[in-house]
Amino acid sequence: MLAPTPASPESAGMSKVAFDRIEDHLKQRYIESGRFPGTQLMVYRRGKVVHSTVQGFADVERKMPVKDDTIFRIYSMTKPITSVAFMMLFEEGRVALDDGGRVAIDDGRGGPMTATIAVTPAMMQSTARGGSALRAVY
Repeated sequence: MLAPTPASPESAGMSKVAFDRIEDHLKQRYIESGRFPGTQLMVYRRGKVVHSTVQGFADVERKMPVKDDTIFRIYSMTKPITSVAFMMLFEEGRVALDDGGRVAIDDGRGGPMTATIAVTPAMMQSTARGGSALRAVY
């Protein structure tokens, strides 16, 4: 696999000034306040890395800084992955924001996974699988 090619934010229709504001926000609001020990931000657009930055520590006790190859543990990715998948279907015109009903999705093991999905204007997601129901309000 080839490494992504870097490019200026402006070449991809984005703003370096805006990225600088985001970096400052992350540093002041999260790192300096102690909410996060470190952050990594990468923006990939139109096949190019248009912004990449790291701040803070990967290991606070040892004072090891976050690097481009730092591995982060990610907890509970169900909602973000489901949301992105739904919005991809929305962009393709395959669903509408007010659609509901049963959908079948390949579970990655050769079989379909079915779920009942309802999306309301309040951005409430309701899913049910195998008789158990989960409800999350964004």
